[in-house]
Amino acid sequence: MTDIVVGAFRFVINEPDKDQVGSILFKQLAQLMWGKSKPKGVRNLRERGLCIRPKNIEHTDYEADINSFVERLVRYQN
Repeated sequence: MTDIVVGAFRFVINEPDKDQVGSILFKQLAQLMWGKSKPKGVRNLRERGLCIRPKNIEHTDYEADINSFVERLVRYQN
């Protein structure tokens, strides 16, 4: 089971051009990884199951990539 979950999450992370599949997989994974939602069905991804380190990213290109990644996951959950 762990192999399936990790493999699915890896696919979501590594295949940003496959939004349809990523969105379907991520909705299923979000149930397992984050469980309860905040009000109005929104999940707080950062620091609850998805911990990005270092917290304070000094390199702007890296920060832009990470923010883009997190925004994609937020889009997938809707």
